[in-house]
Order: sequence, then C-alpha cells, then structure tokens
Amino acid sequence: MLGLAAWLAVAAQCHAAGIVPDGGTATSVTVGPDGRQNVAIAPPVYGVSHNTYTSFNVDRAGATLGNTGVNARTIVNEVTGTSPSLIQGQIAVAGPRANVVLANPNGITVNGGSFVNTGHVALSTGQVSFSDVLVAPGLYQRNVVLNTGQGTIEVTGGGLAGTLIGLELIAKTVKVSAPIGNDFSSPTAYVRVIAGSSKASLNTSFSPDDNNNDWVTLANTQQANPNAIALDVEPTGSITSGRIQLLTTDLGAGVRHAGAMMANAGDFSLTSAGDVTLAPASKINVANNLSWRSTGQTTLSGASILAGGSINLSGHGVLIANAGATQSALVSSRDLLPLNSPQTV
Repeated sequence: MLGLAAWLAVAAQCHAAGIVPDGGTATSVTVGPDGRQNVAIAPPVYGVSHNTYTSFNVDRAGATLGNTGVNARTIVNEVTGTSPSLIQGQIAVAGPRANVVLANPNGITVNGGSFVNTGHVALSTGQVSFSDVLVAPGLYQRNVVLNTGQGTIEVTGGGLAGTLIGLELIAKTVKVSAPIGNDFSSPTAYVRVIAGSSKASLNTSFSPDDNNNDWVTLANTQQANPNAIALDVEPTGSITSGRIQLLTTDLGAGVRHAGAMMANAGDFSLTSAGDVTLAPASKINVANNLSWRSTGQTTLSGASILAGGSINLSGHGVLIANAGATQSALVSSRDLLPLNSPQTV
C-alpha cells in the first residue's frame, strides 16, 4: 500500500510539473508565495537568451521571465523533454520588453494563457536551432530557426490573449476552440497561423517594439498530406486582431472554419495548399481587404464574409452555397462550379 501511495504521489508531481530547467542552460526557477513561477533566464548571446527545460507548464498563478539586467531582445524557451506544454496563466516579461518564443515538439495547449510586456510571441512545435549571421565586422545576429514537422497547438477553454505586435502559431496542426485575441489596436498588429511542415526563421534584429517589419521568413518544405485538416477552427473558436494571416503548407492539407474571425484594423489573408471549408454561420469580418488563395476547393456554405475593402477569392474551384452578404467580391476559379443560390459576385 505504501508503495502504491508513493507511486501515486510521484505521478501527481509529474503531472503537476511546472517550469523545470533541464540543466543545459544557465536557467533557474523559483516559486513565490503566491505560486507564481519566476524564471531567471540565461544570459543572451547576440541578444538571444536560450533556455531549455524538461517541462514548461504555467498554471493560473502565472510565470515571470526575468529580463531585468539581462536585456535580451528575444527569449527562447525550448522544451527538451517528452511532455506537451499546458499554458493556463499569464506569462510576463519583467524588465525590458522582449520577444518570446515557446517551442515544444510534443505540443502546446493554451487554456486561459496571456502575455504581458512582450513584442512578438511565437508558439511552435518546431525543433529549435540558430543561425548566426555576420552583419558587420565583429558583430553577429543570432536568428532563431524553427523546423516543424510534428505536433499540435490547441487553444481551448479560456483561450489566448495579449497586447502584441504579433502572435505566431506554428505547428503541424492547429486547433482553435476558444477565443484568440490580440488587443494591440493597429492595422499591422497580427495573428498568424502557419500549419503544416515548415522552416521558419525569426529575425531577432527587430526590436520588441518594431511593428513595421515582419520577423518571419519561411523556407519551402512542403510535404504531401492529402485530405488532412491543418487548421481547424470550431464553432466556439475565434481569432481577433488588427490583421490575420492563415497559411497551410502541406500539399493537400486544408482549413475548416466554423467559428469567427475579425481583422478589425487591417487585412485578412489565407493561403491553403488544400481544401477550405466555411461552415454555416461561420464569420469573417475584415476592416480592409481579404485575399484568399487555395489550390484545393473552397466551399462557402452559409458563411458570412464582410470586408471594408475588396474580397478576392481564388482557387481550384469555388462553390458558394447559401452564403451571407458580401461586398464587391472577385471569385476566380479554374473549374466552373454551380452557384446554389443568387450571390453578389
């Protein structure tokens, strides 16, 4: 009986493990009286603080990444263990604002997570590596490279929020069943989803206050993944930001959207290497222009697409069935498909 009790205690501790450094970097964690985890991050190399962990979980008490006196531009948190990450509370940077990366190839679930005092935030199931670039004699820039070929990011329950220059969700598959909100009111503030196999390079020379430059460069690593759903937005899921960019990379992997998306200050773009389906009652509202490109079939069934500017839908085939109101829309299709009800096109 004592042996069983001891085993159960160990199992509970493992399940409840928070942020646990793996000893590979100069990273340490203390826990305050309120349960908040305080991370002393590793000294930066060329502006990048690299921190490795056996687990990275944040409960409702939250976590602080201590950047006071460290002055990192980018804080990389890499999970080297075998368990997925669960983010249920606030992750804040103390001291100078920083870009934050959380990479866990085992997967990431966000349920009530938020970010404070951060510029760009990248959540990824990719493997981390670095590319050091000589930018001037004796001066190097360390870019973060995320090689993604597995893993799921899921936003559920309490959702994901922050006032961010940009939010990246980079994973083999992305599932959204709760609100994702970027509260930074700007046409350049964004949420970007990159679903599928990818190699993303993050340009860390951009400061956490730079909202005029895109810090992500994508290399072509397209793989075949026919009939897969790379991005799945459920009826309870939503994405709200100044602008929204959705990208699926694997050939044949598509998008299923049954929730709501609002680009409330800028543009909306979707590029899919597979079929795209908008379910009845799904919504996309865009302050400016909407651009939609799919190499598969696009089906709009009872969906509402509203834009203050132009709407450009193009794909292998576009089928509009009982769609909601649209403004001036350009629909171009290689194949002629029937329109099941009168449309404004």
